[in-house]
Amino acid sequence: MHIAGVGKESSVNRARRAKQVLKAYYSPHVTKLTPEEALSRLRSKALLGDAGARELLKIATELMERQK
Repeated sequence: MHIAGVGKESSVNRARRAKQVLKAYYSPHVTKLTPEEALSRLRSKALLGDAGARELLKIATELMERQK
């Protein structure tokens, strides 16, 4: 027995799903920073509770201390 519409996707539903799946592409944006600018940005993110920024800030600070 076949029930109409069961197991088949309408063209309207396929179009909706396609719109949900496809997202706009944005190319990567790169900004060259000085070490001081990078540390400043990491500090601000670390203060907001970003654990990854906190860890990077720790490593960057240690590397800068070694270079002195």
